Order: sequence, then structure tokens, then C-alpha cells
Amino acid sequence: MTQLVAGLIYVGILLTPGWLLARLLFPNHHKFLLSYSLSLLILAATLMVASAAGYYPVGWLKLIGCVVVVLFTINLFCKPYQQTSDAEREKRSNPSEPRNQKLGALFVLFSFSFYHLTVGPYSEIPSDIWIHLARVNNIFLGSDSIANGVCLPVQCVSDQGHLTYLLHSAVAALVGVNPIDLINISTLVAGSIFLLSVYFFSLCVFYDGGVPSRLCPLGGALAALLTLLIFGTASFSFVRYYSYFPVVFAFPVFFLVILLFKDFLEGRSWSTLICWLSIPVFILLIQGIHRQEAFFSLVVLAALALAYGVETFVSQRSFLGSSSHSRRRSLFYLTIVSIILAISLLLRLELNEWSGTPHVVDAGLYFNLLKGLPLDNPSFRLWDTIGYSGLVVLIWAIFRWRMVVQSKFLLVSLLLPLLTNLNPFYAALFLRLDMPSTLWRTAYLFPVGILAAFLIVSYVFRSADGRNRIPDYLLLIFLIAACVPWQIGDFYNRTSRIPSLYPSAAASGAQLWEDLIDASLALQSQIPIKRIITDSTTRFILEASTRGTVQSRSQGFYFPKHNQDYQRDFLESDYSGSLLVINRRDGKVTANARYSGHWPANTLQVSQKYPPDLDSFIANHPSLFERLWSSRDIDIFLMKRDVN
Repeated sequence: MTQLVAGLIYVGILLTPGWLLARLLFPNHHKFLLSYSLSLLILAATLMVASAAGYYPVGWLKLIGCVVVVLFTINLFCKPYQQTSDAEREKRSNPSEPRNQKLGALFVLFSFSFYHLTVGPYSEIPSDIWIHLARVNNIFLGSDSIANGVCLPVQCVSDQGHLTYLLHSAVAALVGVNPIDLINISTLVAGSIFLLSVYFFSLCVFYDGGVPSRLCPLGGALAALLTLLIFGTASFSFVRYYSYFPVVFAFPVFFLVILLFKDFLEGRSWSTLICWLSIPVFILLIQGIHRQEAFFSLVVLAALALAYGVETFVSQRSFLGSSSHSRRRSLFYLTIVSIILAISLLLRLELNEWSGTPHVVDAGLYFNLLKGLPLDNPSFRLWDTIGYSGLVVLIWAIFRWRMVVQSKFLLVSLLLPLLTNLNPFYAALFLRLDMPSTLWRTAYLFPVGILAAFLIVSYVFRSADGRNRIPDYLLLIFLIAACVPWQIGDFYNRTSRIPSLYPSAAASGAQLWEDLIDASLALQSQIPIKRIITDSTTRFILEASTRGTVQSRSQGFYFPKHNQDYQRDFLESDYSGSLLVINRRDGKVTANARYSGHWPANTLQVSQKYPPDLDSFIANHPSLFERLWSSRDIDIFLMKRDVN
């Protein structure tokens, strides 16, 4: 029941206020994306008010509830904005209007919900979800300044991720449980919203690309499911891995920004004012949630302005009409801003050091004339993100380029890796703004799931001469093979996302040490605890789930670092008030651990990290240790000071 209530709260907060506002102002355009994005905007605005008033997170949720009541009342007495004429309605019509689009959305929602509730959330130890859980707990436990209502209102929405962290902590506080207990339902809601945003975004993209209206919902549903299956990095599915993170909350707003700008460039009269007013606001909103997607927005908008602007000079199509002026003006502004920005970066900022990182290589390795310029390492995270599935889709798209280029977004998506990741001049500018470890992330702008679905719907599901479709059938077979985690000898397909789609909670995730986490929470509520002494992996999890602090996942913490000198240390140092956790319950070595490279494969072999004589030492010094809890190869002791 708690999970259901929390789920309804999440859905109500993330969709209802924006839907009520969109119903009044934009009843016929991008309904789902606007509902979600406007809801986040309302959340940010109310958070600033709540912070200024000194409200705790729960008070913030109550304020949102008041806003919903007000908007609902206005909707009862006010009619939605209506377009002025049949002709204009036709001109402004949303391309995602096939009658069965709701059926496709329901299919995506129920399919993902069934899958998620069957396999559980992705909580593999020590994945990054524990870092974000630590930040949520930091607020939930009251150590964060924002939770205590002492930060500046603007800081509440401008500090990256705080909005989503506050949301998770506030919902947990409202239903009276620890945030870790809501990971299942919170990731279900966030993942569903993300995949639905992919679905509705794909409807517009496919319509622009010439896909018949009757096939758009099928293509959108396929795009959402393929995004779950093949979009990600290394062995990690993007949706599966990041569903608790701020990045998943930011992406749907990113999709909306693209559609609003595309509507403007295509001359829809309704969108001119909306474009210049809302797009900057939404980009600022994205900046507060996760600045990576704000940067992505600027990159894609610039690329779209370039594509649409160039088309006005090379295309002979008459239907461009009055939109040509908007496109050429956007291209002109883009050129001026790009020149000013490039000169400013070159003159004012120094290049971040990149020679000692695997993320960046010297472009001279590939082109001697470019020696000395940085380049995103094609064989590292760029390849991990594109992978064999992306390579097959890229080849397929080039083979069917005449169809693909009908959609400017798909055209831009094909070109962006060349313009960013594989462009040393772009890298030289980027590394003046950020670190080398983030250069590769523009590879996420290659929408492999959306593009794959577009090609499948266009050339597999549409009736046509079978002989002309043989290459498409072969490429589809190669795509399926690329998604599978096959192994030939010592070579493993580490770019398959399937390993992260398996259930992980019981064997290598949150359920593995669930009793330990619950016991630690109970003990820390009863007695003051100074610190936790244990191995690095166990400490990483306990600090995140019970104390709200982010710790290193390295092997260098107390055990095994002090295996040789721990006896003298325990005897001579004051560890009174600390918990000694001896965890010998090993987890399963997963394919993610073996092949992703994100953490050592033996991380969950925690039993090997303790000294062999630790148990006998504790038995021989009963005055130093009080056993508080024990269960299935795990013991918790309260450490005391040796008064002798």
C-alpha cells in the first residue's frame, strides 16, 4: 500500500499541475511533454517560495497541492484556449494525432511496468544509484541546508539535482519510510515517464520522416522499447541504470525544447512567441535539474538551426514559404553567436589537461595534420555508447539516407557524432568548459532506439517489393545479434545492454544486504554512532543508505588496508561509539562487474577483505566489543574504549 500511495504522489506531482496548466494554454500541442515540463516548472517555482518561507520538504509538497487545487478550480470555470480558424488549426496541427496514439502509450506504459515489477529496480552494488541515494538521504536525514530551510531560494533550483533529490526525500517523508524503501516505485515512475516521452517525441519525428500516420504509434512504441533495450553505455541500459538520477528527469524537457524549436523553424504561427519565451525558461529548468542536458539542448538547437537554414539555400521546395525568413535568421544568429563564443573561449579560458586520461587522445594518431589537438577517444566511452547496435543502425541509416534525411532531427542525429565527438576543434573548445571525462557524453545524442525503430517501421513493416527489402531484413538480423551479449573465445560483446536488464536486487543489489541496512538504521536511531568500521564496499553502501554520505568505492578503506596493523590500532586508538561491521556475505559476480569496467569484478567478494584472525581477536578482547546484531555471515559490534 505504501508503494501505491507513493506512486500516486509521484504521478500527481510530476504530471497533474502541468496538465492542468497545459489544458488552459496549449490544449492541442505536445500534451504529455508539456504536462511534465510545466509540472517541473511549477515544482521549481513553489520550491523557491517554500524555501523563502522556511518550509521543510513536506511543506513544499503541500504547497504544490494547493497550486493543483487552484489550477483545477480555474479549469472548472475557464475554457481552454482555442485556435482561431480551421485553416490555422490545420497549419498548427500536432503531427502526433493518429487516433490510436493513446493505445500505443498504454502499451509502452504497461509493458515497462510489467517488466519493472517483475525484475525489480536496478540497484547493483556498487553502481551510481547508491551515490544519488546518499544525496537524497542527506536531505531526508536533515543534514542538507536546503532541507533545513536556510539556503537561498534560487539556490534550491539552481544547484544541480537538488530538485529531484528533494522530491525523493519529500515523498519518503510524507509516506513515513526511508528513501531506499521507495526505490522500486520511484524508478518505475521515472522510467515510465522517460519512455513515454520517447514515445511521444518519436511520433513527431516519424511523421516528419514520412512514416504513415497509422504506423506512427507502432513506431513510437517500438522506439520506446528499443531505447530500453539498446540505448546506454557499455553493459548498462540507460533507462535501467539512470532511472533514479536527475538525468532521466531532464531528458523529457530536452525533447520538448527540440519540438518547440522545430515548430518555430517550420513556421507554425502559434509557436513564434512560445519559442522565444518558453525555450530559454525550459533550458534554465534543465540546467537546474542536470546541466548536461541543458548543454545538449544548445548543441541540438544549433545543429537544427544549421540544418534548416542551409535547406533554405539549397532546397527548391516551394512549401517552405514564410518559414524561410525564420530559418535564415536563426542561421545568421547561430553563426554570429558561435563565432563570438569560440573567440571568447579561446582567449579567456585555458585548456583543461587531457593527456593523462583515457577519455581523450591526440587527434594526430589518426590525422597527422591535427597533431596536438584533443579528440574524444573513439575506442573508449564513445564506442561503449554507440556499440555494435549503434554501428548497425548507422550503416542502415546511411544505406537508407534518402528516407532518413526527411526528418531534420534524424539528419542532425547522424551528423552530431562527427560534429562533436569526432571533431578535434569542438573538443578544443569543450575542454575549456569542462573536464575530459565528460567529453564523450554527446554520444547520447545519437538516438539509436528512435532511429532503429524508424528504419524498422519504414522498411520492414511497410508493404513493398520484397526483393528491395532483403538488405533491410539482413540488417535487422545483424541488429538483433548486436543486442545479444555473445561471446566468442575470450571476446565478449560488452556493448550489449542486456546484462543490466536482468534482476539484480537479490544476488548483487539492495536485497543482498537488506537486513544489514535495516539493522544499521535501527541501531543508529537508538544510539549515537561516530563512524562505521568495515570494508570499503560495505561502508560505501551503509554510508549511502543510513548516513547520507558519499564514500569512495575503492579498495583502500579500513579493511583490507589495515589488515596487518588493525590489532594495535584497535588497542591503542579510541574507537568508542563506532560500529564494527564484519560482512562475509558475498554477492554474485555479474556480467556488468566483469565487462563494464565501472568497478572491479571482485567488489562483492567482501569476505576476502577481512583479516583471518579477526574473529579470534574479538573473542579474546570482550571488553572492546559488544555484539549488537548478527545474521547470515554478518556481525555488528559496538566498539568500546579499553579502560585498562
